[in-house]
Amino acid sequence: ETTRCNYICLYDKHVRDELGGRKIRNIKYTDIQKLYMHMVQDMGLKASTVQSVHSILYQMFESAVMDNLVRVNPTANVLKSLRKMLFVEQEKRHALTEDEQSRLISYIYQSNLYKRWGPLFTVLLGTGMRIGEALGLRWCDCDFEKDLISVNHTLLYKPSEAGGYEYRISEPKTKAGFRVIPMLLDVKTVLLREKKRKTRSTFSIGKYTGFIFLNNNGKVFTPGAVFEAIQNITSTYNREEYFIAEQEGRDPCYLPKFSAHILRHTFCTRLCENEKDLKIIQDVMGHRNIRTTMEIYNEATEER
Repeated sequence: ETTRCNYICLYDKHVRDELGGRKIRNIKYTDIQKLYMHMVQDMGLKASTVQSVHSILYQMFESAVMDNLVRVNPTANVLKSLRKMLFVEQEKRHALTEDEQSRLISYIYQSNLYKRWGPLFTVLLGTGMRIGEALGLRWCDCDFEKDLISVNHTLLYKPSEAGGYEYRISEPKTKAGFRVIPMLLDVKTVLLREKKRKTRSTFSIGKYTGFIFLNNNGKVFTPGAVFEAIQNITSTYNREEYFIAEQEGRDPCYLPKFSAHILRHTFCTRLCENEKDLKIIQDVMGHRNIRTTMEIYNEATEER
């Protein structure tokens, strides 16, 4: 359902008005080219959005070719011809340094305003789970005797076909996403503290209950709420750091812009700095392709 909703949204937003009313056999390579150029140059959309629209259109026209409605797929090779002209290389994502990581966690736990986010940030930085995997974490997924966490589902908060947004449980991103990962001491400590502190919640998504990270309404935090919290925490920290540095007569040490995925990337980088076995790192991270692991490992090794 999530994929269907995304496809419909992308089509309605970017394709329907431009091409939707035309006969499929009259749409040419240059029409697709103009559409993609318009999306990037006039609408200022990212290359990733164009890539998503292209994936939908390519499949549609490929079906039309197989049904003998058109002879050739007009979307074929359009991205290839535009890539050099339009697509700048994606900005490289950098993990937080050990100092930045330490300052972030210390600030969150010492802040009355943000300390409720501390356990979630500790788990994100201490497990490398994707944001949906962490938010979907339940008490029954945690084995406190063996110090293991089972990652077997992910939580989504997405548009519904019936309208509005809804919580949804899905399988992990890939088959490699099904994994059992070590529960490090810091993670275990905050989880046990949360378990003692929290009253039992009745919130459920289908058959899934016993979620760990709940907001004041007793519902699981949404990825959007986490994103907003990250923005607020970094902007507040940097504002306070500016005035402290002024008083102390030194250069301020700001926190960089980052996302929940950067916290996963940070965990992976720390793991690469302390573990030589790439297969272990791949299994803990749930990377489908060892090349993803190797890229982070090489970057971490270079920094070291």
